[in-house]
Amino acid sequence: CEDIRLIYAEKRRTFLVTLEGKTYPTHFSLIQFEQRLPASVFFRCHRNYIVNIDEVRQIEPWFNHQYVLILLDALNPHL
Repeated sequence: CEDIRLIYAEKRRTFLVTLEGKTYPTHFSLIQFEQRLPASVFFRCHRNYIVNIDEVRQIEPWFNHQYVLILLDALNPHL
């Protein structure tokens, strides 16, 4: 759980991205991940994304009252 950077869905498939930047396909849905992961650490920021909030560097306003999350660089955590 602490090695997960984000989880996303694309073309009816779900992928898990680690802090090391590796991506793995998974059989779990985003809803299943959302139910199993601690809400204090993981946030469903979009219908296709769940993000580890410890990996969010910045939140910037976007258009139509939306926001863009800028994540820490997995290979260079000082960015």
